[in-house]
Amino acid sequence: SRLMLADEHACPALWCMIQLLQQLGGLLSGLVYPPGLQMMGVPVERLLLAYTNNDADTLWAMEEALQSRAVSAVLGELNRFEPVAARRLQLAAQTHAGTALALWPGKGGNAASFAETRWRLTNLPSTGNMMEPHWKVTLVRARRSAVTAEWSVRWQDGRLAADTLE
Repeated sequence: SRLMLADEHACPALWCMIQLLQQLGGLLSGLVYPPGLQMMGVPVERLLLAYTNNDADTLWAMEEALQSRAVSAVLGELNRFEPVAARRLQLAAQTHAGTALALWPGKGGNAASFAETRWRLTNLPSTGNMMEPHWKVTLVRARRSAVTAEWSVRWQDGRLAADTLE
């Protein structure tokens, strides 16, 4: 939402997902739920959803959107993220001053080696109000830095609240 809201040209964001993965529940464990996105400040009227057939189609759509400069950001859900594809996506984002986010299970491999940052998100039990999402967010890698850190992040009263974990 922040990338979309910070875009002075009010460009939409593109969210690409593999249709079969969505039918099976998707990498985000569910279909896109616009009221939930609105609750978290995402202007859904500026969100474009693209359903693709496979990882190659998803990456193609992400790269084309970045090259067009018609979007504020691209987000892609992938089954696998190969190093060559990661590098091409990173170059497209860097060349066209765009933001690309790739979500994938990340089971092994070094596919994120070209990413500026690599994060791991894990669900945590809600604290207090059962309707407030809660995650453990780990900065696994930051390019040109040895810094790593973990936070407990929850959606509370219409905004993200984070506490450092030790």
